[in-house]
Amino acid sequence: MTKLDFLYELRAALSTLPREDIERYVDYYSEMIDDRVDDGMSEADAVAAVGNVQDIAARILGDIPPKADAAEPERPKGEPKRENKLSGLAILLIILGFPIWFPLLMSAFAVLLSIIVSLFSVIISLWAVEVSLWGCALGGLIAGCAAAVCGRLPAGLAICGVALFSAGLSVFMLYACKALTKWAVRITAKSFLAFFGLFKRKEGRI
Repeated sequence: MTKLDFLYELRAALSTLPREDIERYVDYYSEMIDDRVDDGMSEADAVAAVGNVQDIAARILGDIPPKADAAEPERPKGEPKRENKLSGLAILLIILGFPIWFPLLMSAFAVLLSIIVSLFSVIISLWAVEVSLWGCALGGLIAGCAAAVCGRLPAGLAICGVALFSAGLSVFMLYACKALTKWAVRITAKSFLAFFGLFKRKEGRI
């Protein structure tokens, strides 16, 4: 089940509550799923870890009156309390540790960037080879046909054979280049999302 499906079913199961209470519960469980995804779980696993929609709705409807007007929704039994703000000690440690963690963080970013640049340099080189193979195939066919027309049939056939081999090789390499490019883009996106996710302090996390 996806996050959107889960929230849709939860909203429907809580339809007897006032709209503002429904939205508070939906936001609460939306953040809970996002927290688990940020910790490395897949979306489907994060949704499954939160629990069954009907069980959650039954606990909510059994724990609070239908018209409760609390500033924050009651948490289902067994759910850990979520803090809203960083403690003063944590903020102080972050400030005092800035001369240490910031250079380390920048170094990690530089290493990540250099790895990504090297990876795409290899992929660009492979695409250059792919273009060269197609150029050799096209040029070889033209040169082979010209040689055959000029009376050098054996040489023309040999050149055409090499051109056809280059064309066949380029077809296989095309699929490899496309697959590697997609993989590199996906890995790059995940890497940068994970890195910049370190700066993302969401409400409800310590």
